[in-house]
Amino acid sequence: AAQPVAAQPVAAQSVATKLHAARPVSAADGLRGGAGPAQLLETSGCSASACHGDPLAGDTRDWRSAATAWSLADPHRRAFAVLYTPRSVEIHDNLRRAEEPNVAADAELDPAAYAQFLSERCIGCHATSPQPESPSVSLAGVTCGSCHPSDSAAWTAGHYLATWKPAVGDRGDTVLARADLCSSCHLGPKSAGGRIYDVDHDLIAAGHPRMVFEYDSLLASYPRHWDERAAIAKRRAATGARFPHLDQWRAGQVAAARRTLDQLEHRGALLGTSPDFAQFACSDCHHALSPPSAPRPQAARAAARSGAPRPALDAFQALFAVPFADVKAGSASGAAETIAAASSTAIDSARETLGRRLQRFAPLDPPAKQSLADLRRALEAAAQRGPATAADQRAFARWLAADLRDPRRVDSWEAAVERLLAADVLAADVLAADVGAAGSFDVNSPNTGSPTTSGPAVTEFLAAIERLRAALSDPAQFALADVKVPAGEAIAAGQSIAAGQSIAAGASARAPTLYDTPAAYDPSVIAPLLRALAERLEDPAFPLFEGSRP
Repeated sequence: AAQPVAAQPVAAQSVATKLHAARPVSAADGLRGGAGPAQLLETSGCSASACHGDPLAGDTRDWRSAATAWSLADPHRRAFAVLYTPRSVEIHDNLRRAEEPNVAADAELDPAAYAQFLSERCIGCHATSPQPESPSVSLAGVTCGSCHPSDSAAWTAGHYLATWKPAVGDRGDTVLARADLCSSCHLGPKSAGGRIYDVDHDLIAAGHPRMVFEYDSLLASYPRHWDERAAIAKRRAATGARFPHLDQWRAGQVAAARRTLDQLEHRGALLGTSPDFAQFACSDCHHALSPPSAPRPQAARAAARSGAPRPALDAFQALFAVPFADVKAGSASGAAETIAAASSTAIDSARETLGRRLQRFAPLDPPAKQSLADLRRALEAAAQRGPATAADQRAFARWLAADLRDPRRVDSWEAAVERLLAADVLAADVLAADVGAAGSFDVNSPNTGSPTTSGPAVTEFLAAIERLRAALSDPAQFALADVKVPAGEAIAAGQSIAAGQSIAAGASARAPTLYDTPAAYDPSVIAPLLRALAERLEDPAFPLFEGSRP
């Protein structure tokens, strides 16, 4: 197993000196402009003050100031720069030592090898173009051309004209199109420049953050460079969409499930013999080691009962467990008329067949391949559904209330976080609409962000969400307060504690990151908070249920 990144410090000159020679492109290359076949529109072509580069005025975010807002706050612009940080170098070094065990830990960085590593494993997702013909695009990170079709001649030649009309889907205006686009990098695999870029178990073991994706929550924290309220109003006028966050959650589940199937197909074809370890629940193998007299963690017991780590097919569970409305009748392409929605029983059967084969660590046999195709077909049927209705929102709330009481929802930190984010979806749509006590919605009301008639039931629901969020974010909740360590033993970089002092005293230094699972996660702490959240949903006064219990 690769050593933890923090255990392998990189010399100070690694980034400042050695990597200068390792860059596959340079600032000078960008100034020369590299004329090649690539037609990607660079960010500099969008940021003129007459186009998208207007100064920001207060909180204004629309097409006029899009480039300005992006350059000031968007994290994607730093996507290429992180490839020249110590962590990135350590990932490369860990992989190199795994492939070449005789390489010394303090071996000099090979600039050419590092540049090749970035080209083959990283740059497809960390830059708009992995092609050497567009060096300045790579230097700018993930730019306009990654999300907007700026490689289209029809777009670049005329989208600034008053008479221009975008083609359907040109700007990724549909919720599903945006979620699908985001997941291509945030989950992968991503096809770019003739290569497939995939964060597999080797990369994760070497130090790359594991891939997590929940579209609605990611979008909520994203610094927008567009007017989201105007976009929601436009979708509402065009399609009748009334529950934007539920639509985004559902689109994110579809996109995540699609990427899961893509990973299975790509990694299966690549490995040929067994699935990649990244296809399984991380906590089934990676969990805190207990003393012999102590009970094993719940996730470890679940893995032992099944005889193997459980396949990570949860994206299908949530999506198909909610009894959403039927597939909409007809579409612009007629696809919805030819795709039949599979029953939940058939979907569960396909998941089980596929999961059993994966647990054997064997190539997909014909029944497993058929199950994969059945799941793909069911996903495409789900993608044809129209915007969520009030009945869909009530069905989602009923499913969530029941699911919060399911003990399997707390057997891992990740599962509990997924339910927290699902509760956030429900809360966001309640806060974004004028919800009456009888469940009536004013479709024309603005997204004010505060309910006017929802009453104390929603207030208590929001408080229960925040209590759960605080517990999932606090390492002191995961039995760390009872763990004693010897005097002077470091619990974090540059930090030590006295003999007999509990780890909780220095817990802030150990707080889990966005990607880390707390090693001492304790389901017994979280289960009551999930049940309390379910009770708030089951309150007859909660406005979604039209006065009746779910």
